[in-house]
Amino acid sequence: MTLLAIDPGLDRAALAFFDRAAYEEGGAISGAVPGAFLGAGSIKTSTKDPDHFRLAQIHAETTRLCGTYLPGAAVIERPMTSRVYKGKAESVAWNLTRFYQARGVILAAVSPFCGLVIEARAG
Repeated sequence: MTLLAIDPGLDRAALAFFDRAAYEEGGAISGAVPGAFLGAGSIKTSTKDPDHFRLAQIHAETTRLCGTYLPGAAVIERPMTSRVYKGKAESVAWNLTRFYQARGVILAAVSPFCGLVIEARAG
């Protein structure tokens, strides 16, 4: 099975694909395991474009990459919002909202491919 690791974002999103069998044969999850890394993609959007265009670009590129590597499971970042952003400026709250928009679009794109999606806390 191919595993997908996702670092979401509106400005930049990163997707990395790994072979689960190679990890299991390597005997360790951490560290380099020969043959485990299959490929990756970085999606960069222009801050000059409107958000709806940027979100559509993220969705299209995520769908294309998933169609290439056919992941069966994914892990996606979930920030620690309650402790990190509480009481911060409005601009931080707006950036967090845009992060969640990008995250939602990525989840929508991977859901037809991945039977399992795990949310992991950042940090």
